[in-house]
Amino acid sequence: MKWTDRIMSELTKLVLVLLIILSPFATISSLAEESISTNRGNWLENSAYYCLRASGLDMNEEFYLSDAFLIQSEETRCVSLYFVFCDGKCVGEILANDQTESCAYFATNCEAITDIYENGIEILVVSSDNNHIYAVRADNGNTICLYGLSEEKQAMGISHTGSSEITLRSIVEPCDADEGENRSVIDESCYLSVPKHGNPLSPDTNTTMCWLSCVLSIVEYTQGATTYTPRSLYDYLKVVYNPGDNGYPEGSQTWILRAFALFSYSVTYNNSGLMFNSVKNVIDTNKPVFAGIHDTSGIHGHAVVVCGYSRFSHEGLIFYYSYQLMDPNVPNYVTVTASGSSSSFTYGIYSLWTSYYY
Repeated sequence: MKWTDRIMSELTKLVLVLLIILSPFATISSLAEESISTNRGNWLENSAYYCLRASGLDMNEEFYLSDAFLIQSEETRCVSLYFVFCDGKCVGEILANDQTESCAYFATNCEAITDIYENGIEILVVSSDNNHIYAVRADNGNTICLYGLSEEKQAMGISHTGSSEITLRSIVEPCDADEGENRSVIDESCYLSVPKHGNPLSPDTNTTMCWLSCVLSIVEYTQGATTYTPRSLYDYLKVVYNPGDNGYPEGSQTWILRAFALFSYSVTYNNSGLMFNSVKNVIDTNKPVFAGIHDTSGIHGHAVVVCGYSRFSHEGLIFYYSYQLMDPNVPNYVTVTASGSSSSFTYGIYSLWTSYYY
């Protein structure tokens, strides 16, 4: 045998040995990917169930969750939207953050989504900025605002690539007990009916006034109704504090404290989040909590009012926490998953709780 033939023969043997050795790892890898996918599905199903239950919906009904619509936006690339249906009608939407495995439930423009579902119309879910999420109809290009307080408008320059119909799957109640029996209960909950205020733009800086909406909501809940709107309160702040000396009102700690001070409202505050038990203790004293939240980049910020909480337990073990929020961008209350072991929560792209006032 020539030396070149011997070399080729030995190399062939080596390749065969490597294939035999590595093939189990390929199988393990594919199994691991399948397991991760299954676990991810279980997380979504379970979180969706408890998020809906914490929002106050009657879970004796049968609910269905749509397939995921990945929100088309650079800022929201890790966020998906799911439509929630009951008895053939849309009852709300769930925002799920795939990186932090957290959900938020809200309900707006459900009739329009029911119509889209019944007629089999394809849609694309897009976010033009961090304050709006739209469903873009593939049949006529019209947009329906799902998140945010804007009017429906004609979509301009939005590609419909990737649009799809709404398809549903049943949400199954998680099994938390042995032998298939579910005995999970809401251990404790409390909700404060704080007033809702919208999120107008500042006439001077073109930034949103979510922080003023939250201040006004808290003040009116604790002291009673006022004649102010976020915009008129903004104008009054400009009268009291000369913008030439202090700059225009914006959502910094200084201006937030000034807004509270106009109503002689004394607050405890800090540049951090609060643990769940601390939030619970504050709300139990009938006080809402102002929460400043940011995305991980620190560029995009928002303000909401934490006005409720709930936690589920099973046989003495607490395993699911949630907050109720007043979000100036949404015309109803929002339910978000929370944590019992960290001073933060995730709401769409916002996963850092950076300040509180109560």
